[in-house]
Amino acid sequence: MSAAPARHLAGVGSSPVKVIPSRILSHLSEEGRVVIRCQIADLPGTDANVAITRTSGRFETVVYATEASPIAMPDTPPSYTIVQHAPQHVLATDRGTDPATAEQWLTAVRTGETTPWTHDADDFDHVKNWILAHAPDGLFTSVTRRGVAIGLGGHAAGGGGAEAAMLTGNDLIASPRCSTSVTRLHGLIARWRRAGTPYTEQLPAALFRQGHGWRVRLVLPRTETER
Repeated sequence: MSAAPARHLAGVGSSPVKVIPSRILSHLSEEGRVVIRCQIADLPGTDANVAITRTSGRFETVVYATEASPIAMPDTPPSYTIVQHAPQHVLATDRGTDPATAEQWLTAVRTGETTPWTHDADDFDHVKNWILAHAPDGLFTSVTRRGVAIGLGGHAAGGGGAEAAMLTGNDLIASPRCSTSVTRLHGLIARWRRAGTPYTEQLPAALFRQGHGWRVRLVLPRTETER
């Protein structure tokens, strides 16, 4: 893989936007560039710095990894499921997951076994965004005393209850230690490594119209077996 630009771009703005207002892009002149801090997925804790350049009437979009904003209980009903165990333990997942299941996932990762998955702490943000690009089933973001995390949850085979696995920094935390969720998470890491450990800014990104603005998403070819 050819040399890549710096892994991280300085943070822009104090809080991320979910949708970039159309007026921001419509005011860009040819070769004009704007950098905006925004969410690149529907869940909290998925913000990044996004550079958008107007070139030949089109918008070229590049996403840069940055430290995620804190995950907290919202003041108004959110578009996702979120649960909390004391102020320092929060988990958010898609609205199709019921709160009882999300509670079980949060309990699982709070008490799960820890094993290292990398020796380079800088890998985490890029693997996190790789996982967001694949949008796997059971995806969640969380914060616990072990740090900010991204993970996968599910139900153990044979009606054995909930299972969950998450990445945070250098560690993979799982309960139970061996599960479908652990296997799926290791599979995503392995695909990232086989792809050459790409930085976030090397992943394809696109703008999608939403109302009077634009959402930003990383877009990777995927199949149902990869999910």
